[in-house]
Amino acid sequence: MATRYVDRREVRADGDYSPAKSAGSECDDFDSVLDLLLKRCHAASGLVYVNNLLTQQISIVAADSINAADQGQLVSDAQRNLENDRGLRRRASDLIPTPFAYRETDAPGETALIVPLLRGHEVTVSALLTFKSALLDHSRHVETACELQPLLNSYAEMWLRLNRSIRMNAAFAASLDVSSVGIFLIGADRSVLYRNATADRLVDERDGLLLAHDKPIAPRLADSLRLSAALEHVLNQQLGVMEENEASFPAMMLPRENGAPLFCIIMGLNKTRQESGDPLILMIVVKPESNIADLMRPVCDVYGLSVVERELATRLVEGLSVDHAATAMNVQKETARGYLKQIFLKTDTHRQAELVHFFMRYVMRISDDVAPQFCF
Repeated sequence: MATRYVDRREVRADGDYSPAKSAGSECDDFDSVLDLLLKRCHAASGLVYVNNLLTQQISIVAADSINAADQGQLVSDAQRNLENDRGLRRRASDLIPTPFAYRETDAPGETALIVPLLRGHEVTVSALLTFKSALLDHSRHVETACELQPLLNSYAEMWLRLNRSIRMNAAFAASLDVSSVGIFLIGADRSVLYRNATADRLVDERDGLLLAHDKPIAPRLADSLRLSAALEHVLNQQLGVMEENEASFPAMMLPRENGAPLFCIIMGLNKTRQESGDPLILMIVVKPESNIADLMRPVCDVYGLSVVERELATRLVEGLSVDHAATAMNVQKETARGYLKQIFLKTDTHRQAELVHFFMRYVMRISDDVAPQFCF
């Protein structure tokens, strides 16, 4: 696989560079590391590069006094020298800076020194320093680099862990964005710290759920008060204000002007000691039009519900009362209540709230440990 060289600019198809901020560049701060090496080793110029051993891609994350067009060639020559030194490859994990003679091109007599900062199984981080005279005259600079190496190795390890955390968080966010339910993470001040793509769409529609100063509210005052009380209820659980036996996970309907109400479950995240700004509350919001009927069909078939029973169960999960569901289905209210009794019997449930929770466990994959209560 051919090695690709990238820096904080994107390479266009014609081989030229165009300005662009690289992903994760906020933690690519090796400028201070390079500055320290240049000053302590009295080097003329230098750069820091990351070699991804899996993709064979080299990323230049810091550079000083080296023309951008020459950086890739400089690293390429350096890597070629390292690969030819099989002894160095055998002791790469020793983290010993090893000098080599830089091939003379446009800068006769110029030499370079590679200082390994991190040697991992998937990623290596190295600093490359250039000198204007023979490297043999600068043995003390090699010793200086060796003295600095443990400190710089610790910095590089911290940088690698931070980058991995950023990439992992990005992967989690992308995973949540494919969900058809709205997911909100809420902090101690009730501000939304994170919301997925579906939650963004729900807020943008401004029908049933809004954000005011990053806090979730409803269009109507009465619904906002119910939502605020539910959030306060869960927040008190998380902060230890409420006794364990009083804990519950509120479930509520948020009425809309255009369609059936939004179904909302609010639950606390783990109760371990939290830092300021950490999410304490998870709020899940389902829009009834989000194909709930298709999601419920398999479980209704498993429990032997008839077509009309399945339709009634679906409408109840969508937020309708039994009477409104009967009207929508064009049947008598007494007939709908008869269907409901049959559904209770087949699903071994006894109340409408319990029945809705029963189906929501399948639609939203709610854990058995979570028992939403329609108390708000």
